[in-house]
Amino acid sequence: MSFDLEKARMAIAAAPLPPRPEARLGMAAPASAPAMATGTPQALVVGSDVVSFADTVGADYRQAIADGMLLAQFMANAQVPGNGDPIAWFEAYVSALSTFGWRTQANDGTTHDFKGDGLEVHQAIIQVAAAFLGAAPAAMALVVTTLNALGSMNKDSPLITLFNREAQHATAGRFQVATVHEDGAGEGGVAIDVMAFSLKADSTVTQILFFKLHVDRTALRTRHGTLALDDATMRSVAPLLRARVTAYRAAFIGAIPLPPISAD
Repeated sequence: MSFDLEKARMAIAAAPLPPRPEARLGMAAPASAPAMATGTPQALVVGSDVVSFADTVGADYRQAIADGMLLAQFMANAQVPGNGDPIAWFEAYVSALSTFGWRTQANDGTTHDFKGDGLEVHQAIIQVAAAFLGAAPAAMALVVTTLNALGSMNKDSPLITLFNREAQHATAGRFQVATVHEDGAGEGGVAIDVMAFSLKADSTVTQILFFKLHVDRTALRTRHGTLALDDATMRSVAPLLRARVTAYRAAFIGAIPLPPISAD
């Protein structure tokens, strides 16, 4: 399917936005949004997304992808708010990204139940990622490093607070983990491997990344897919996305400090 720029323009212009960050956070002004790096791996929390970029992904792509993920979340939140069906939410999220020009390369539409007991959620995600990204050791190493960095952070840090705010919903939670790397299709673009997670529990979900799974009291479900964004499309939609979400970046996007990464 060819990319329809006018359709994207209309959808982006009409996308519902949450209250302004100052009112939402009770602050005079939000902190600065992180700068996008070039030539080095980088990881971000973007609302309910944890996204990692390979060193070959340029700063312009990183910003456009972060902006697109954030606006897609706003659109999905408007369609499936709060404790709504997490699978329906994810479908709305992917549909929004598709409108922005992201192409689906792989998505079997299958939801998988994670079987594990006693693990914290961030540890379970690593096991899921190992199965999904096993043939791509560099991407796997980047995801593991990112999740371990998050898992080692203070649970009350601003970054964890940001992620919890967007991912937790009473006795449920939903979030995405993505890794971005060069697309091998030869179109000068990038590929985005996305793992979506939904958590249901018989008690209130707090500190979702550190929430411990129990066979009889929690259920963690996953979906996987791969999306692609080519260079021409990115450069067409990036200014449209930027115009809509710049005011929200600082309140919804944070950088995850990463140690050196090894794919060994």
